[in-house]
Amino acid sequence: MAFSFLRLFFIFILLFTSILTLQSQDLSFKVLIASGEIYKKSSDSTWQRIIIGNKLNQNDLIKLSNDKSYLVLLNAKNYSHEIFQMGEYTVKQLTQKVNQRNQASISSKFFDYLSQELFSGRELAKDVYLGAVERRSTPKIKVFLPRTTKAFREKLDFIWYSSPKTSEYKINIYDTYSRLLFEKTLVDTFFTIDLTSLNISTLSTIFWNICSTSDPDISSDEFIIELLSNEASNEITDSLRILEQTFDNKQSAFYHFTLAFFFANYELNNIALKYFNEAVYLAQDVVEYKKFYSLFLRKIGLNEEAKKLW
Repeated sequence: MAFSFLRLFFIFILLFTSILTLQSQDLSFKVLIASGEIYKKSSDSTWQRIIIGNKLNQNDLIKLSNDKSYLVLLNAKNYSHEIFQMGEYTVKQLTQKVNQRNQASISSKFFDYLSQELFSGRELAKDVYLGAVERRSTPKIKVFLPRTTKAFREKLDFIWYSSPKTSEYKINIYDTYSRLLFEKTLVDTFFTIDLTSLNISTLSTIFWNICSTSDPDISSDEFIIELLSNEASNEITDSLRILEQTFDNKQSAFYHFTLAFFFANYELNNIALKYFNEAVYLAQDVVEYKKFYSLFLRKIGLNEEAKKLW
């Protein structure tokens, strides 16, 4: 059976829980993302190209050669530091800056997994996901969302592509017995609903689709939403709060990239999709973000979008 995206997640969690343990007091950072022309120089060496997985010591000097260079570092406390401005930086100064943060650090397991994913054989992973793609007929209305997602019991976005076969759409939401819970006619291809407005407090799963108001046969596939319990939602929210405390800049590409992995771990695919998309938008020259976004799109069945991306 082909490995799924999330199954790989848990395998890496188990196998690499200590990958970022720093073995020396002189070791300050590990390189998580390196895009563009970025170099390092030790006191007794010449400039050398920085690549993902490199370890940086206190006496090292870093140089970003142009405006397209982009670097993300991680220290022993799992604090990330993002550099995107051209110039030279001493690792010692960066260490002092990061250590001044009065923040809690997330469990090392999450960043261990994230870093290992970045350092591992991504080409193999791509082949795995390609092999796992489900083959099915093309729907007449295509939706830009995963076939299955878990969701908080709050606002949820629905997005689909316009169809030349219709100008007016109807969104339908059902329970497991095909009883209609909600319907609405729209001319737009985007709709947000507050799930608390529906009578679904006792439900764990709901279904939805899009169809033409003039011809019900012009429709999308059926999509599944698994509703999280209040207990599970609170657990995720608490973990997210801790994770967010490790970031000074919540507008950065790496912040969005990390949260994309976080939500994918909990199978909150709709939310993960947004964060992957924003990470790529904020750092359009960073190939690593595009690769992982593409792999995620393949995992949730959006293969055409994945091919366009990478």
